[in-house]
This record gives sequence, C-alpha cells and structure tokens, in this order.
Amino acid sequence: ASPRCLGAQIVTEDKVICMPKFTGYLFALDKATGRRLWRTPILRGHEILGVHGNNVVVVSANAVYAVDLETGKLRWGRSIVPQYADGFQLPRSQMIGSSIYCGTKNTLYRFDATSGALQESRNWAMPGQVPMTFLVSGSDLYVISDLPMRDETFEKQLVDYHTVVFPAGKHREHARPVERKDGSTLIWRECMLMCVKDGKLLWSRFVSN
Repeated sequence: ASPRCLGAQIVTEDKVICMPKFTGYLFALDKATGRRLWRTPILRGHEILGVHGNNVVVVSANAVYAVDLETGKLRWGRSIVPQYADGFQLPRSQMIGSSIYCGTKNTLYRFDATSGALQESRNWAMPGQVPMTFLVSGSDLYVISDLPMRDETFEKQLVDYHTVVFPAGKHREHARPVERKDGSTLIWRECMLMCVKDGKLLWSRFVSN
C-alpha cells in the first residue's frame, strides 16, 4: 500500500473505478448501486491515469499496468526502469492520447498506452538540479525542480543540508536547529530547509533525499 495521492476516480457510463489508499487493490463499482463488480491487486499503487480503449491505466512503484475495464484482468504490465537503476520515481505521471509519460530523477519516458511498449526517452538536461514533477502541455514540457532560482547571491546563502540533518542522526524530521554566526537559524521541517532571523523567514528551500 502507498500513502501517495492516487489520482481522481474514473467514472464511465456504468462504472466507477477507484483505488483507495492502503488497500492494495483497484476496484470497479456499479455506478447505479455502488456494488463491487471486480477488484484487482495493484500493490503499492500510485495513481490512476485514465482509460485508454477498454483498459484502465494505472501507475505503481516503478511499474505501469493496463487493466481490462470490464473484467478487471491484467492486460499488460511493465517496469518503468529495471530495478530503479535510473533514480527515484517522480510522484506524478500523465497520459495524453495513446502516450503515457513517466519520469525518474534522471529521465522522462514515453510508453504506448495500447501495448506498454517504450516509445522514447530523454534526459532532463538540468545540471545541478533534480526534477520533482512535470507537465506535458501541447508541445511544451514544464518541470519543477528542487532549485528553481538562478540568483547567485541567493544561492550563496544556502548550505548543504547535511549540516542540519546529520547531527540529528537517523531521524531527519527531528533535526535540531543550527545557529549561524550572523544571528540567523537554520531549521529543518517536513523536507524544508528554512533560514530564520529576528523572527522573519529569510528564505526556504525544498530538499529531497
């Protein structure tokens, strides 16, 4: 089971398709009565992308599946990358027409929604940055990274996050604040590194592990 957001439920002419958190199953419910028509195990499911043809397309941990809309039987499944060799999987995927877009921290992949075959891939080409999510819109590709600013002065204020994380040992979320010589304080909370001085937030930066 996965705590991730699992995407919108799919409503067809006679069915509601959903994948509740922590169940490990994809469900089809009768639209009129709410009765369960079928359920299919999708362990560590992340997101329902939509319906292509007669299949429901689902993304899970390092995998993409197509499930028959009428029977719940698995039509095809494939790994996004072999054994996570390409880095962590981005939390959002996207289906446009017959194309499924999935990303890792290094590469964007496009799969065929009919067969699951890999159509193409490309590197992000973002030196010094790590993509966190993406959106394909028409012929444009939008990416949000962990370092969106390009201001040299601002960047010089940042410190390596291990100066905050490692002194606290294993429990990163309980990392103790770090007092700096200029009177500011570095605080680590919920994957966010913040710099506070005189009660004011000077800057903050999302830090991914």
